[in-house]
Amino acid sequence: MMLVTVAQAKARLKLDVADNDPNVTLMIEGASAAVLNYLKKPEGYALNAIPPEVKNATLVLVGMMARDPDGTESKDWPQGYLPWAVTAFLYPLRKPTVA
Repeated sequence: MMLVTVAQAKARLKLDVADNDPNVTLMIEGASAAVLNYLKKPEGYALNAIPPEVKNATLVLVGMMARDPDGTESKDWPQGYLPWAVTAFLYPLRKPTVA
């Protein structure tokens, strides 16, 4: 499930050529999967019910992926965690794990 559209991501990234659409789509799919995993929502959302915080977090992560395609910046993130800029949007929506 893609949490944002290609048009939304391209607007955020300030891209206006269609040549990048397959790459943008791939980044959206990866970012969407990471966000849904963090939220523990494998079923996703109804398309008309995606919270704005989730869309913004996805767009931030897509932007990070576009800016750092080789993952140089991501080595600074703790293994298995999303960057602070993304989790700041998502943390209030996350379902806590009960041990």
